[in-house]
Amino acid sequence: MKIQDIKDIQKILEEHEERIKGLEREKAPEKTNLENQKKISIKEFLIEKNPSNDVKKAACVSYYLEKYEGVKVLTAKNITEGFRKAKVKIPKNIPDKIQKAISNGWIAQESKKGEYYLTTTGEEIVKNSFNKNGK
Repeated sequence: MKIQDIKDIQKILEEHEERIKGLEREKAPEKTNLENQKKISIKEFLIEKNPSNDVKKAACVSYYLEKYEGVKVLTAKNITEGFRKAKVKIPKNIPDKIQKAISNGWIAQESKKGEYYLTTTGEEIVKNSFNKNGK
């Protein structure tokens, strides 16, 4: 291989490296100050979403557990614990609230009895604070 060929290859590699760096800068998330990186508490989340009844509160707690706490499987026990962490009144008969959320299409039964997950509809309705139009 000639020296000129090597120099041409080096130039091409340098150009590609610059292009890659530029693309990485474009795709990298903007860094924000530490204030914006704080995790929202479950209490703050419930205040923000302002659910008007216990079924909506259960859906909000479920959403929070999945999205912010990384809970993979929802149960009446961990939903109850979510209410407790939020320091809000724990509804009577959580399984009934879960069943009503299932009837609304917000939560669905896993294959194992007593295990649930938030549906796509449930996620969207909570994100939009129970406004069906998303407004």
